[in-house]
Order: sequence, then C-alpha cells, then structure tokens
Amino acid sequence: MKLRDLDAVLLLLFLCETHQLDPDVLEASADSWREILGNMCSDNMLNSISGLWTCDAGILMPYIETLVRCKRFIDIMANHNHLGRGGEKEGYEIPAARAAVVALRAVEVLNAAGDVECVICKEEMSEGRDVCEMPCQHLFHWKCILPWLSKRNTCPFCRSQLPTDDVFLEIQRLREILVKASELDVA
Repeated sequence: MKLRDLDAVLLLLFLCETHQLDPDVLEASADSWREILGNMCSDNMLNSISGLWTCDAGILMPYIETLVRCKRFIDIMANHNHLGRGGEKEGYEIPAARAAVVALRAVEVLNAAGDVECVICKEEMSEGRDVCEMPCQHLFHWKCILPWLSKRNTCPFCRSQLPTDDVFLEIQRLREILVKASELDVA
C-alpha cells in the first residue's frame, strides 16, 4: 500500500470519527477547522495515553472503535446514495479522478512477448508506440482509455478501481484496500 493511500485512509477515518462525535464540526468554517480538529486529536491522544498503563487491549480499542464507526458511516452513506459495485452509483457511472488520470504512465509498446491488443478497440498496439499503462499494468491506447476514464473509474480489462472525486465512494474504495491488505498480512 502506498503511503499516500494510507494517509488518505487515516484522514478519512479521522473525519468519520469527527462526524460521529460532533457532526456540526464539519459544517464549521474552514478557518476554524485546524483548531477544532487539533483539539479533538489531542483529546483522543490524551485519552489513549491515559489507558496505556491499564491494559494492552486498551491501546487498540480506540482504533477498532473508529474503524467500526467508519464502517457504519460508509454503510449509511452507501445506502443513502445507493452505491453500486465497481465504481458506479445506481443509474450512472463515476469517472476517475482527474489527478489519477493525469498521473497515469505513458509506456512504449514492446512486442517481444507477442501481440499486444487494446481491449477497448480490439486493435493491435504498434511496437514503439506510446500507450497508457494503468496501475494494474494493463495497456491501452490513449485515445481509447481517456474517454473510458471520463465515464468510469475502473480498468476495462480487470475492473481494478482508480480513485474518484466522489468522497463516499473513495472512502469505500480505500476501506476495501485496507481490508485486502490486512487479509494478506494475516495469511
């Protein structure tokens, strides 16, 4: 997992916890956010430190409770927004975030391993041509993948998801990444 994704997950968990403790805080002006969130964070840290000497389980409980609250929040928002699977809301698709699309790599096609075909247009990719490489390592013509990602946030081949600008879908996507990563660590 990339540190950028971990930072985003931690920030989202913190915002979920903040929403659970005091929903009005998120409605406050941006100027007062730093002070309010700083106070909430320091209060949480002081509460965690005070429990350090009583029980080892006390160290993990705030984090477990935060994860449970975040899961409840995601479930509530998913039911409210009728989120579907694969980066879609019921009735329409969610585009990939512009920042994620801009960050995609351009690679040169090497046909040493056989013919490489774009699964969108079904045309062979010419050797030496610059094409788009998705994070999952699948290759596509730029002219094919850009319209696709302007409508969907998934790889056309394997359906792995790219980040979106939809906050609630992004929370759900990052939570799924954490769950998969924790399953790999356990195995």
